[in-house]
Amino acid sequence: MSNNITGIITKTLPSLMFRVKLDSNNEIVASVSTKLRLRRVKLLVGDRILVRCHSNTGQIIFKYKL
Repeated sequence: MSNNITGIITKTLPSLMFRVKLDSNNEIVASVSTKLRLRRVKLLVGDRILVRCHSNTGQIIFKYKL
């Protein structure tokens, strides 16, 4: 079962992977969803995002506007 949780990008990693600190103070590694890749959404350190979590990995599915 997957959960959608908000978090903040803390570090960029190779191959479109990001280290994300969730609101629950856990850190996970997340990749970018296909929808965001196709729309060429820019993700930077400090961006607030919505992550679909699976155990200790996740997928970024939404970027909040500032």
